[in-house]
Amino acid sequence: MKGFQEFANRLKEEESKKRQKLKFCQEHNFDHEVTFIRRELNIISEIRGELEFVASGYRKPEEAQFTDL
Repeated sequence: MKGFQEFANRLKEEESKKRQKLKFCQEHNFDHEVTFIRRELNIISEIRGELEFVASGYRKPEEAQFTDL
């Protein structure tokens, strides 16, 4: 399960970078980019959440659920 947590941590870092980029795009009125980055953030967040459930033992890998993908 350690591998799942490591991957979840990398996704968390990527999520942080995307949030910084989102803030920049919002400040500079890049509306198309804002929409695209929000979609990416939703996907990353959902995958990270499921990986954390698997890593903690709350779910088995085959039980992971991805609803917004």
